[in-house]
Amino acid sequence: MMAGSAWFAPIVLARSRHSWRFLALLLPLFLLLARHLLGHFLRRLLRLVSHLHTVLSEG
Repeated sequence: MMAGSAWFAPIVLARSRHSWRFLALLLPLFLLLARHLLGHFLRRLLRLVSHLHTVLSEG
């Protein structure tokens, strides 16, 4: 049992190390996408607040 675990451990470590490298490569893309979506959301929110301010100030 222990020999099987000792044989299996390097495979798991290599796989996790590979996935960390994969995540490190994808992280900048995720950050760019998140920044783009956040900017888009904030622009829409600002437009909505501006519209509400215009409507409320007219009435």
